[in-house]
Amino acid sequence: MCEPTTVIALGVTVGQAMTAVSIAGLAMSAYGAYQSSKAAKDEASYQEGVARNNKIIADRNAADITKQGKDEANRYRSRVDRMQADQTVGLAGQGVDVTEGSSIDLLADTGGLGEFDAQTIESNAGREAYKSKVQGMNFESQANLYKAKASAQNPAFAAGTTLLSGAGQVSDRWNSTAKATT
Repeated sequence: MCEPTTVIALGVTVGQAMTAVSIAGLAMSAYGAYQSSKAAKDEASYQEGVARNNKIIADRNAADITKQGKDEANRYRSRVDRMQADQTVGLAGQGVDVTEGSSIDLLADTGGLGEFDAQTIESNAGREAYKSKVQGMNFESQANLYKAKASAQNPAFAAGTTLLSGAGQVSDRWNSTAKATT
């Protein structure tokens, strides 16, 4: 480090050197504010993208769950149809008239209960798909929030406000140095 006499010999007073250091520190602070704001903006933009991708995935999951529910319900209906066919064959094999009486009631009950179960399968899948759709809406809301956060970040403004707030201190130091040298 320079001795005060060395600094004075170079034609620079201690006050002037301190003012220069203050200006350099202010510039570094402004650059730091700029970089910090830029990093916050970049992070928010990244998080927005992640949330939008998550929404797409949730929407696809909802569609897949709905399709799986319909497919499962249709498979169940096919099993019920086979069950009714087996009942019809079994009753007819025992010599029972399958076109009247309790035989028709049995087949109708089997079909009705089977359809109720198939609709329950579809309804359960619909509820699961709805949960996934709601999750997608939540991801979309998050994406919009991150977009707003990114838009609110202004690195140049952050640096400018840092410069302006520090300019008063540098000015005071400059004035003090100027008064001391005169």
